Amino acid sequence: MDIFHGQIVSPPSDANFLITLDPKNWKVQYRPLPHNNPDRMVADHNYLYVSTKEGYIMKLNQNYEVEKSTKSNPLILNMLVDKENLYVLSQIQSDQYAGYIITYDKNTLRIKQKISLPNIRDTLVQSFILLDQKERKEHK
Repeated sequence: MDIFHGQIVSPPSDANFLITLDPKNWKVQYRPLPHNNPDRMVADHNYLYVSTKEGYIMKLNQNYEVEKSTKSNPLILNMLVDKENLYVLSQIQSDQYAGYIITYDKNTLRIKQKISLPNIRDTLVQSFILLDQKERKEHK
């Protein structure tokens, strides 16, 4: 669930739409999507980024219309956004890697960087945080 332009937005399982609830009048709407099984969401000012269980990522505008869409790795566990980028954490089943953090240009949804996460015994990354430039310098 997330808040987007004052509405509560929820991705139902096994569907091809989002459910929105306007808390002012309790009006519920079903917002159609071109890809099934919406899963993760992150709101960023005028856009809502939605991933699916199959690994699609969609950029929706304020009217819940898809402006951009791309195919990523399935098993998206988390998405975060900053001024320029959308960051996606994805797990994989591999002897070599445990997953990826993929950086997308948030306007075009083109990949800018892909960071492979090592497959270390008993380590399973399921979330991450972003630090701004000032915080990054303080942690060095």
